[in-house]
Amino acid sequence: RGGRGGPPAGGVSRGRHRIRGRSPHFQPHHRPRGATATLTRVETVELEGRRLGERYRLESPIASGGMATVWRGTDEVLGRPVAVKVLHEDLANDPEVMERFRIEAIAAARLSHPSVVRVFDTGVDGDICYIVMELFEGTSLSEVLDRDGGLPPSEAARVVRGALQGLAHAHREGVVHRDVKPSNILVDESGLVKVTDFGIAKAAFAAHDITTTGSLLGTATYLAPEQVEGGTVDGRADLYAAGIVLYEALTGRPPFQADTHLATATMRLTTAPTPPGALRPGIPRSLEGVVIRALARAPEDRFQTAEEMTSE
Repeated sequence: RGGRGGPPAGGVSRGRHRIRGRSPHFQPHHRPRGATATLTRVETVELEGRRLGERYRLESPIASGGMATVWRGTDEVLGRPVAVKVLHEDLANDPEVMERFRIEAIAAARLSHPSVVRVFDTGVDGDICYIVMELFEGTSLSEVLDRDGGLPPSEAARVVRGALQGLAHAHREGVVHRDVKPSNILVDESGLVKVTDFGIAKAAFAAHDITTTGSLLGTATYLAPEQVEGGTVDGRADLYAAGIVLYEALTGRPPFQADTHLATATMRLTTAPTPPGALRPGIPRSLEGVVIRALARAPEDRFQTAEEMTSE
């Protein structure tokens, strides 16, 4: 999905569901979409109806992105609907990626919070590596921004605050998301916000150079500077990404845009973002200040915890 990332793992599109409206005078900023993996007819025929781990029945594909395809399924043991994320074949064929995928999924399964999509199980069935998650009937923030272009400041802040509550819980449990982006933030009809795909990026990115692996570059827009430079990553990288999400929710566009994924990623190393208020008048100064601090190049100059960012 271009810069906004891949499919809403664990989330089901609800069509025209709106996130509490958008400013009536605000015009969407439409960006060209990048390459996104699509689910082929062959993949559908091969996997539809397949039973994984002698328990999880794949029913219908929900969406497909650079790393995996998400299926609606049924846990036949507990008799409940689930979302099943199936790793793409090129990644599943790499033993190192599969092992990291398993380890990260187990770490994510420790998370239990209203703002986090639960991970129930992970496994390998033949040549298929998969994660079983809570099926959350919501819409990704990516879909909302693609359609509406932006949100009223109060609603943008509310959605990102909900995501930060999930991130705060994860960070307390020692889990860093590493791939916070609009497609990994889901909102349902009641306004409940959940974050999904914890740790999955770590399993995939660790084996690939982001400058050369096109299938993984859809998230270059949201990488923190230390991720671009290959440095040490902690929860403050997630807060940087949350700042970019908030910037985009407020203005309809991300702060850094260039002709290539690599140029977009490296742009944040040398260029300061345009203040959101310069692109969209009416954004409260206090909210703009949160964005600017979250996007500080040096981790020590940002918010140090998700709780601190939420309190601002």
